[in-house]
Amino acid sequence: MTLRETFGRLLVLCAGLLLASLAMSSTLLSLDISLFRTLALPSGLRASPRCTAGFACPHADVATELWGSPDAGVKALSQSETRGFNINGKAMQIRTNSEDWQSGEGEVKKEFEEADSYNLKVLAELRDSECGVVVDIGCNIGMFTMAAFAYNANNIIICIEPMPQTYSYLRWNLEHNQIPLLDVFGLREKLKGWREGGRPCNTPGGVLPINGAVASGAGPIAVSYNPEHSKNGVTSAVSIGTDEVVVGVTATVPVVKLQDFLSLEDKVVFMKVDCEGCEHAVAPLIAPFMKVARWVAAEIHPCLQGHGCLVDAATVSQTRSLFCGHGCCTDEGNIYSQACHSGDRGSLASR
Repeated sequence: MTLRETFGRLLVLCAGLLLASLAMSSTLLSLDISLFRTLALPSGLRASPRCTAGFACPHADVATELWGSPDAGVKALSQSETRGFNINGKAMQIRTNSEDWQSGEGEVKKEFEEADSYNLKVLAELRDSECGVVVDIGCNIGMFTMAAFAYNANNIIICIEPMPQTYSYLRWNLEHNQIPLLDVFGLREKLKGWREGGRPCNTPGGVLPINGAVASGAGPIAVSYNPEHSKNGVTSAVSIGTDEVVVGVTATVPVVKLQDFLSLEDKVVFMKVDCEGCEHAVAPLIAPFMKVARWVAAEIHPCLQGHGCLVDAATVSQTRSLFCGHGCCTDEGNIYSQACHSGDRGSLASR
């Protein structure tokens, strides 16, 4: 074989390998996109693009819709009010929407810094084999999620917030406080590693933030909200009306189903539900995960006339019974909502 023939065959072989590589890349890219479509997740969860301001952009599609561009979103968020708080010895800062920081010292600050209303300190006491998944349904601007991470940075936190503008504040706050973000593939890799490696709590965790709503059906669903008041919003996914006018914006968000991310063997150590009335529709959908969760905390709204949501008394009673059946019974509260806390229900291994 001549040198020219040998060189020619090498060129053909290299070309074949290149074409095969491109075909594989195309297949993986298609799989990547199809997975996100199947899970109804916004593709922006995969990356945190840098804005010209030098800070990670809020979710690009959300920022463009709300403020015209990701950079304009960064500018708007940068001009919002910043507050500091301290959780488990860790100093953190949040950027807030107008209603997120109440008068005086702040309702939010009191809940997390002073009173630890959700009893999150239990997360700091988990032994090496006991770390797991924290589920935050209705994570708002991220206070619960950041506090949970401050108490135990080795847990995985799935943080679900349906309102697009509130989600932008959430993403900003997570990144501003240098909390590691996961995409859905990173989540699956960590869960796989835990299953194979015995859930060591000496490995770093992270947060998967999702702009979506826990609901039945395929979605997407409509959300209506007031940009000035993060607690004033409703979704079309729940049979909850409101006697308050939701001023401002209507958008669509993906439907989120926990079983797309978790199996019942993935050890939910803490489940929190606080979604301003949607718990009456959400509770039946998450009941299997509440059953295996070590701790459950929720806010249950009576939904009386004039108090933000309209649900009949029988439905409210069913919701309370469902939560209480999984160890989370209502105790203190007021006319607007009652707190729901479970005791330590032990690890999955002991049940």
